[in-house]
Amino acid sequence: MRYHTCDKHSYRYYIEEKEDFLKALEELISKVLISATDKDGNTIGALTTDADGKIEIPNLKYGTYYLAEISAPDNYITSKELIEVIVDKEVVNTTVENALRNITIIKADSVTKEVVTGGKYRIVDEEGNSVSEFTMENGTYLLDIAKGKYTFIEVTPPKGYVDANVTFDFEVSDEGNVTITSSDDRHYYVSENMAITVVND
Repeated sequence: MRYHTCDKHSYRYYIEEKEDFLKALEELISKVLISATDKDGNTIGALTTDADGKIEIPNLKYGTYYLAEISAPDNYITSKELIEVIVDKEVVNTTVENALRNITIIKADSVTKEVVTGGKYRIVDEEGNSVSEFTMENGTYLLDIAKGKYTFIEVTPPKGYVDANVTFDFEVSDEGNVTITSSDDRHYYVSENMAITVVND
């Protein structure tokens, strides 16, 4: 059986026969690293794709197997899909797509709520490493990002706006959900669509 992804990145998967798999899936996902076995208790293995984003598993017996993705590359969302693979011929190919994880940042006027262009901004990770430095030419910025904890820093406000030293911490989950972890402040908030809005006076 062969498995491959649509992008050339490193993924990890587990595979085992159908019997008792659903019962073990919750534990498999929560602990991440766990042995995967067939119905006889034989380990098939924890698998990692090659440089071409592919996995090849030789000498499988005919039958039904399942793949569960354990981790994906930094900027991709880990698939929670349980992938059924029926091996009924010499070569079986399966492809799964992963969505990019990204966040949208919007710059807005505190009174009119209209988007504001300009300014300079920086996002750093929790070690202080710069992740992105950018301007908002159209009042918005889309950033592909790994899950983790970050700090937003307004380096320079848009022309004509007060320099309020807007800085706040936020966290991005594996699913791409955004949570601001700094104290509440009227200068920033997360909207229902998970966009971060930063306002200026």
